[in-house]
Amino acid sequence: EGHPSNVIPPLRRSVGQYHRNYEYVKIGITAAPERRFQEHLLKEKKYCWERMVLKYCTRSVRYANKIEDFFIENDERLRNIWTGMSHMTPNTDYYYVYILLGNHRHYKISK
Repeated sequence: EGHPSNVIPPLRRSVGQYHRNYEYVKIGITAAPERRFQEHLLKEKKYCWERMVLKYCTRSVRYANKIEDFFIENDERLRNIWTGMSHMTPNTDYYYVYILLGNHRHYKISK
């Protein structure tokens, strides 16, 4: 939780790590993480999604949208073509910003 301006800097660092370790990285927001991950698995098989990591939780859909928009606008590598405000059911308690990770890069360690 917290204001987006306090959350974005540490999120940028973790997103950078994800880019180094996964071929596909996508950001999104949802009120139902488990259902949303299953939707991604069914609709986007070519990305080989392996994990959904919840990075931010808030009661403000506006804050969640601000964080998602920041990353979509400032990191062209993120796999999200949707831009604009997400319109989710307003009676939900929490909104989550998540990162999807697919096709892990398995590096060989030289001896």
